Amino acid sequence: MAAVIFVITSRRHARFTTCPVIDHHRQKHQASPRCTRRPCLPVSVGLSFTDNQLLRTCLARSVLLRLANMPADGCLAHLGISSLLAPPAPPAFHRFAADLAPPQRQPQLQPRGNDAGAWSWYRSGEVCSDSAADAAAGRADPKATAAAAATATALRRHLGPPLPYNGYTTPSGKLCRLAPGDSVHRLLDPSLESFLLSLFRCIEQQRAPMVSLGPHCLFHAHLFAARPPAPPGLGLLFHACEYPDFHEADFPYRLGHCQEASRLRPTGRQMAQRNLLWYQDRLVLLDVSSGLLLRHLLWEETSELCTLYEEDFGTPLLDLTLDLGHDDCVWEGGRSGRMRRSSAGSTGPAVLISVRTNL
Repeated sequence: MAAVIFVITSRRHARFTTCPVIDHHRQKHQASPRCTRRPCLPVSVGLSFTDNQLLRTCLARSVLLRLANMPADGCLAHLGISSLLAPPAPPAFHRFAADLAPPQRQPQLQPRGNDAGAWSWYRSGEVCSDSAADAAAGRADPKATAAAAATATALRRHLGPPLPYNGYTTPSGKLCRLAPGDSVHRLLDPSLESFLLSLFRCIEQQRAPMVSLGPHCLFHAHLFAARPPAPPGLGLLFHACEYPDFHEADFPYRLGHCQEASRLRPTGRQMAQRNLLWYQDRLVLLDVSSGLLLRHLLWEETSELCTLYEEDFGTPLLDLTLDLGHDDCVWEGGRSGRMRRSSAGSTGPAVLISVRTNL
């Protein structure tokens, strides 16, 4: 079995390289060799990546594919991907994922024309969808429309009724809504919410003091359905360091009312490591520092904020936001605004769900 990855050259051309992939089902009990980069045989494909969106999408989904094929004790540090510990997903989450991300036909590589060295993604399951191009041209995508309808039907089985969301009031009396809208949902199965909250806590425990739960650092994540060539499933993209304190020299960006009273003063390294990904029961940190491959995942418009976007990894489905209005949570001061529990045995904040499709 071989995985197909690509290398970006200095002239923004791409080379696909074929590398052996370890069958982790066979070798998961064997000792792992030292984490080293394996040599690959380059195969030129003659594609010029002048479209940044195409480049990001292919790279992001290649990352998912590498995570899915990586053995339990594997290593992707040379790509800027560091593994963190995470609890296994409960059965309720697997049922949730089966509803929202059913199996899809996987893509195949096919030669184009008479040039056996030039490859294109098979159109029935391509890495980079034509949906955006169809939308830009004003064309309706029947497959996308049917998929959205199926997703909405599946979501109704897992979400409660819409609830009003008022956010919180800043010290100056301004309204801050951390969730994207004035209406949210709650998950019907409490074990789902408990698992999602445990992922937030795992990130804080392992990344402290670089990351802490709070209204200015880590409080939200984006759930997406993986797209081919990655195996079907759900992924979560977490963003830390969301609202750093405004500073003329260190962080000269105005981010709205929710930035008010922030005491977060992240370093450059802290910002470059603010994106975390959960997929296939793996929790990893994505480092977009200068010189690393993942730097190419940044959007030009927001590259200074080091933000990665879930659209590049798959189909966005839900936004998850920790509820700051929960009675059991008190947000105390500190360099990052850490969360503590106000009473013994409290379960912490609720996980509010904002839907990215029409129900």
